[in-house]
Amino acid sequence: MNVFFLIAALLLFLLVVAHTIWGEKMLFGPLKAQAALDGEQFVSLYVPWHQGTYLLLLCGVAMVWAAIDDSITELPWAVLAVAAGNLMVFLALSVMQGQMDLIKNSVPQTVLFLVLIALLLAGIAA
Repeated sequence: MNVFFLIAALLLFLLVVAHTIWGEKMLFGPLKAQAALDGEQFVSLYVPWHQGTYLLLLCGVAMVWAAIDDSITELPWAVLAVAAGNLMVFLALSVMQGQMDLIKNSVPQTVLFLVLIALLLAGIAA
């Protein structure tokens, strides 16, 4: 069993819960309360948010599978590409849009993704 992959899976499941709760409480709750967006605009943000949550969940399941079955070598690389890609897109778009405060406020999330990337690399190397 690959312990690095198993810890990565647990971290991904934690991120799923955090993404769901934080999004509902801190992002979508206030948007609904302010009625800042019409229904279509709201759903246009809400759906991709939860598609991202679902992707994190699938990556977690994939890492449990890779942790148990040593013959699965491609999935960790795919999960690594998703995690690193998501982090790079977040950072790049935040910088391009001049949202440095968003980056500062997202330090815990960024650290978790860096830990996830390190765990994936350690598991691949193991």
